[in-house]
Amino acid sequence: MLVGAAATLMCRPDLWRNAVFGGAVFLCLYTAFLLGLKWIWPGYIEAVWNLDELLQWRPAGLPLEKLFFGLAFGLYWSCVYEHLTWHLPVAAGARTSNLKAAS
Repeated sequence: MLVGAAATLMCRPDLWRNAVFGGAVFLCLYTAFLLGLKWIWPGYIEAVWNLDELLQWRPAGLPLEKLFFGLAFGLYWSCVYEHLTWHLPVAAGARTSNLKAAS
């Protein structure tokens, strides 16, 4: 997904703010989900993921690879619609000036 996000941003550099914001938001949401999973079902993460094969450094006991996945997914997914439809982001100032011109 990180390669897909990089390819999208190479093709559409105007979407970098969407990608960074989406990556940060999804990373926070995914971390909250994993922490909730760890709190509600203790031992679930250890039972499901083969932690011996993953990096040993685990912030808050969460596999670092899963946090990287959350970041990469957010970076990629936040730009999919705009990239596939070639929809251009509209600046906030342009929106208000169009509303004033229409009235």
